[in-house]
Amino acid sequence: MLSLGMNIGTSWKTTSAGITMIVGGITGLVFAIKANNLSEPAISAAVTAVLGGIGLLFAKDAAVTGGTIVSKNNDPDAVKASGAQK
Repeated sequence: MLSLGMNIGTSWKTTSAGITMIVGGITGLVFAIKANNLSEPAISAAVTAVLGGIGLLFAKDAAVTGGTIVSKNNDPDAVKASGAQK
């Protein structure tokens, strides 16, 4: 079964960037319509901004804990155990 995780708003930084992208894309589209200049580049820019903003709403910042995989090379205990120097 597919689980989306619904992590909307886990990081205020990425959430605010996502909201800004969505509002910017919609605003650009509205201005293009008002200027009677609705073209393919205006539509594709708006769709890209809205989809990117939605992606940022579901994204998780690096500072948010949980779900991050630390590689063995970055683990200080593994480095000590192997006897390697930094």
